[in-house]
Amino acid sequence: MGTTHFRSNLRYADPKRNAPVGSIPRMAGMGPYMDFLSDFNVYHNNFTTTADLDLTNDWTLTTTGTTPTATLSDDLSPSHLILTNSAADNDSAELQFAAAGGTGEGFYLVDGKKLYFETRFRLTDANNNLATVQQADLFVGLSKRDTEVIDGSTDFIGFSKVDASGVLNFVCGKNASASGALVDKTVTAVGKTLVAADANTWVKVGFLADGLDGVYIYLNNVHTASMTTATNLCDDENMCVTFAIQNGEAVAKIMHIDYVLVAHER
Repeated sequence: MGTTHFRSNLRYADPKRNAPVGSIPRMAGMGPYMDFLSDFNVYHNNFTTTADLDLTNDWTLTTTGTTPTATLSDDLSPSHLILTNSAADNDSAELQFAAAGGTGEGFYLVDGKKLYFETRFRLTDANNNLATVQQADLFVGLSKRDTEVIDGSTDFIGFSKVDASGVLNFVCGKNASASGALVDKTVTAVGKTLVAADANTWVKVGFLADGLDGVYIYLNNVHTASMTTATNLCDDENMCVTFAIQNGEAVAKIMHIDYVLVAHER
């Protein structure tokens, strides 16, 4: 089938006066995608301004070590979030959109309701070579509130990497029982100066949970894997956007997060 190109904005048919009941489509005459905004709870954060990283009211940062931090980029394009660990082995920075004043722990896997998650990130450290960058554990996705996401979260869905490996995995867990599917991607080192030439080192990951029937997994916009069993999909806990990185050696590991998008069917 060929590709269809539209040369102007799509619009629903305008309602007709005295039209028979039931013949006018919902959102008729409105701009495109209005139904999407109505039917989905959408959270999107580009990490552009200080309001996007409110560590008092919206985000909770849990750290291990002397000075792990969560900050916004300065004079870098695109603007993004940076998690920086201190330099001892097992130091960590775990950031969750779930502070007492926030409403972030509002995503819940429900049978018959789709949920989509997407983010783009990259890793680096002071040495900036493949062997040392891989010396880190990470998690990006949704998790219940937890002071030890990487080491102890019992309910989660997203992507992880274990220490000394460059391979990303899709993972999900319910009440401490976990499963997942391999995502065929090695996380590589990125340029320490983070100039424009490093743009191709960003890794985009996403998943579409089709209710509780299974999950489609995406890497750099390509459907890479599927998980068809719902055994360990968390359907009894609310979860929140979560980013976590932990050192696997005595070198400070750094994770850059470009943006996050979650769309949950109402």
